[in-house]
Amino acid sequence: MALSGESADEVFGGYRWFHQPEVQGADAFPWVTALNMAGATGPGTMPADMLDPELAARLDLPGYLSERYAEAAAEVEAADGEDEHEHRMRVMC
Repeated sequence: MALSGESADEVFGGYRWFHQPEVQGADAFPWVTALNMAGATGPGTMPADMLDPELAARLDLPGYLSERYAEAAAEVEAADGEDEHEHRMRVMC
């Protein structure tokens, strides 16, 4: 088997945030939560000062990310015999 680097960290839980209870319990994309915990200043990976404040308010990027996360998480069906933690980890991936 060869891994190209595409999705290997996601598949094998290689990112530090996969092991942080605060990230595991958040209803958000794990990288967004991890960045917010690290003191990032804007939604996702975009510092708030990169956008005009009026434009940022109209775009509502936090709302957009929240909606996209809810849609993505809803697509992950529970597997047979899977406990709540296992399902949560699959949602994060």
